[in-house]
Order: sequence, then structure tokens, then C-alpha cells
Amino acid sequence: MFESIYGSPWVATFAVAVISFGGFAWWARGQSFLVAFVALFTLEILGDALNAGTWSPLRDDSPWKDAVALLFVLLGDFRYFLLVERFARRPTARAREATAWSAWGTAFGWMAIVPLTMQLLRTIAPARFAARWSFATYEALILALVIGLRFLVLPRRLAAAPPAVRAWLVAVTNFELAQYALWLVADLIIMVGVDAGFALRLVPNVMYYGLFIGVVAWRAPAEVKQ
Repeated sequence: MFESIYGSPWVATFAVAVISFGGFAWWARGQSFLVAFVALFTLEILGDALNAGTWSPLRDDSPWKDAVALLFVLLGDFRYFLLVERFARRPTARAREATAWSAWGTAFGWMAIVPLTMQLLRTIAPARFAARWSFATYEALILALVIGLRFLVLPRRLAAAPPAVRAWLVAVTNFELAQYALWLVADLIIMVGVDAGFALRLVPNVMYYGLFIGVVAWRAPAEVKQ
């Protein structure tokens, strides 16, 4: 019995990941928001990649598989919205801590729009929004939401922000738009039966899993690093 527990992926991968994430989260409490963001969401995206690969402790027939995969998708969207909500305004020193906490709630609200819309669509037409159509619809909805944020919300919200912060958040938003646009185009190509769509899909996958955090960290101006 103990040998099977010892060799279980729940011990070899999941438990180690949870312990590591807990340690990083505790360490991040004393760091700046941006440092904590980069550290925690780097671990989160590694967990996402682990769950999507062959080392996942969840088997393909596990009832938890789809729920955990959805959770990681939502966290991947949440990281972008949290970044925007935290830095789209430059609060006074007195209001900065309150704004940091309120950013979490507002970011959650942005993140919830598309999955709730998807749930409504699946309720109305379950057969239509299945398999890769579900992926493409989700991607199109996120793309529409971020386009609205980019051209209708951010210009007003960033009007009083320092120029470097404004350029940084616009660049991160453009990166998010490019990533979802490529995913959508790739899935549409796949749905018409062209295998090259999977090759194209590798590009936004690399952007999502490997480059987003790097773009956020490398392009961050001095104003957001304190």
C-alpha cells in the first residue's frame, strides 16, 4: 500500500507542487505586487502545463479533469485582468492598498463574463457549443471583451497614468489580443480539416505558457516595481 502511495503522481507531482506554491505564496506576501504577481503566476502556469501534459496526476477519465482544466483557463485569463485592474489607475499612497485589494474583485468580475456567457450558450444550444466549437466561441468572446477593454475602457482609465505605465499596459493588452486572435484563427483552420492549424496553434500556446509573464516583467516600468 505504501509503495503505491509513494509512487503515486499525487505524491510525486501534486503534493510537491502544492507545497512549493504555498512557500512561494508566503514569500510573496512581503514583496511588491509585481514581484508577487510574476512569482505566483509563473507557478500557476507551470501547474497548468503540468495538468495538460502526461505527468498530470489526473487521468483522462477522472471526473475532476475537466474542472481542473477549466480552473486553469480562468486563472490564465484572471492574471491579465488583475494586472490591468491593479495598474490602470495610479492611486494615492493612502488609497493604494485598498485599490490593490479591490482590483482582485473587479478582475474576477471581468474574468467571469465569458464563462458565464458560455454556460448560457451551452444551456440554450448544448449540441452547438461542444468540442472545438466551444474553444473557438470562448476565444472569440474573450477577444471581443479585450478589444472593448483596449479601445473603450483603457483610454479613459489610463488618461491620468504615467506614460510608461500606459504604454506597458497597452503592450500587454495587445499581446493578449494577439494570443487569442491566433488561437481563434488556428481553431477555425482545424475545424475545416486543415492539419496546419495545429502548427499555428503552437504559437499562441508558447505566448500563453512561456512568454506572457516574461513580457509583463521585462517591459514593466519603474513606476510599477515598488
